[in-house]
Amino acid sequence: MSRFAPSLPFLRPANAFLRALRPGLLVRCRGAWVGLALLGRLADESGALMAQTRAEIHDRSGAEIHGSVLMEPGRLVVQTAEGARRELSLEDIRSIQFQRLDNATVKPLADEEPGLEAIYYPERAFAGKPVRYPVAGVQHAAAAAAAASPPVSARWVGYLAPLATGIHHFSLSSAQTARLWIDGQCVASIQATNQPRESIGDAFLVADQRYGLVLELEEGATQPPPVVRWEVKGMSSSALSATRLVRSSKKDPLDDITRGLLATYYGNPTFTNPRLLRVDRAVSMNWRQRAPFPEMGVGNRFSVTWEGTVTVPKTGNLRIGMESEGGVRVTFDGSVAIQRWEDHAESPAGSATFPMRVEAGRNHSLKIEFFNEVDPARILVHWYPSAGMETPVMADGLSPATPPDASFPASMGDSGSGRPGTLAVSARPGLVLSDGSFVAQATESATRSQFRLAAGELPSLAPVEWVSRVYLAEIPYAALEKLDPARAGALLHDGDFIEGEFQSLDAAELRMSSILFGNHRVKRERVAAVVLRALPRSGSPWRIATLGGSLFRPSSVAIETGGLKLSGLPSGFLRLPERQLLEARREDKR
Repeated sequence: MSRFAPSLPFLRPANAFLRALRPGLLVRCRGAWVGLALLGRLADESGALMAQTRAEIHDRSGAEIHGSVLMEPGRLVVQTAEGARRELSLEDIRSIQFQRLDNATVKPLADEEPGLEAIYYPERAFAGKPVRYPVAGVQHAAAAAAAASPPVSARWVGYLAPLATGIHHFSLSSAQTARLWIDGQCVASIQATNQPRESIGDAFLVADQRYGLVLELEEGATQPPPVVRWEVKGMSSSALSATRLVRSSKKDPLDDITRGLLATYYGNPTFTNPRLLRVDRAVSMNWRQRAPFPEMGVGNRFSVTWEGTVTVPKTGNLRIGMESEGGVRVTFDGSVAIQRWEDHAESPAGSATFPMRVEAGRNHSLKIEFFNEVDPARILVHWYPSAGMETPVMADGLSPATPPDASFPASMGDSGSGRPGTLAVSARPGLVLSDGSFVAQATESATRSQFRLAAGELPSLAPVEWVSRVYLAEIPYAALEKLDPARAGALLHDGDFIEGEFQSLDAAELRMSSILFGNHRVKRERVAAVVLRALPRSGSPWRIATLGGSLFRPSSVAIETGGLKLSGLPSGFLRLPERQLLEARREDKR
């Protein structure tokens, strides 16, 4: 930036928003706002009481309104953080984001201070002598102006304290090469194209714990900085708030992403279902019978690749040693050094060594591949002097590979399948409807005419003509992108696609028919998704997200008492109570 903004987009002060998050619940009765303590004694003329919910509203002019909202027929009544009362019709509103979690300011520990640390580099790719400044509102601009020379690349470093436990969704927007790391995991990665691009990804986080955060802008620091947004169940997508960020005087999250090897964890043993991208300091894991990252879809049957370079302080002969319970292959400088490409239960673990010549100051490429099909799972890689074999070396000589690009044009938005395929974990189980809506509702069984669904927003019985796709499990977005929209059939967990017309589904199997295979059956446990017809492109002007994970695309929306009425859905209309709503967003360009 030839000039620096007074604050980063994801660090903008949120005082008004925080004021709107004061504890307490208000209800409106006969034109007056009363406290929760009076709830049992007060009623309006109809005898009904309507509780208010905190929300962030964007009107059609782009202005933001923070406060508590009450849904009444044809209008939204807003009690603003400043105490003003406003009434808005649906025509006045661009979006409503319902706040289900209090975005309270995190309390710093003894070695912490609020905010992040900005690190500016005079050269591309974080090269040259850096200068460091605390990021705290306008102090950021003052510090940047004092720099001896304009920075070329930049990092923002600190710790994130999540609001809730669960899968957190992150999005990164930038026209430059940028990456977002959370606790050593790369959740978003963009390669510069000089056009606005977006990358999204997921991470499992525990409320109020500290997770290292690094936002990288590899080049183009003279351009506007990236924008980071996040969401978790109970919170609609919003800019990453400074209220949940701290920096530490004792720990540096940069160590978590600059030392080690870039690891890609897959949800199957065939390296085809990527679920997690992170930096591992060393390849020394003993999972035994445990799954590496079950909350992210990496279970007991999995695979991993580690990639990067290794450097040594002194030229000489070294030996790589490996122990494994699982299939393994080690490639050094492009040549296979060790390979035991089979997996079976062993005690003790299989081992191997391989001598090699290494040169000081040279980046030797290294790739390690591992898969596990039979418990236990274990891999241990050491580097030894050829003669002694006593003590491992190169503990600090590992550097991770650069994460691949995982971005899409920012104008794409999201599709009926959920979101475009990037570093996000997966599309969740549910149905893609014929209008492009996604309903996070499990399928129990189906015939040629109707689906029987678990409890949710749709009726328990839904006609087949409502449905375009059925997701029976979490599915990587990358796998969904490979589906031919013109082919009906079944996507299996191993990546194979069986073409055919849907017949029926029960707890045990999927039945299909095709010209090539005739009538055939597939075990349900093998099936990830069923494609009934082409995936539609929605022309809906509305995007309605629910707390349960559904995404509706109605042709029209109306505000009713205590909720919204969605019209133009395959089911006709659907009423959603306010307690189920997470976001209502207008997507037309008016």
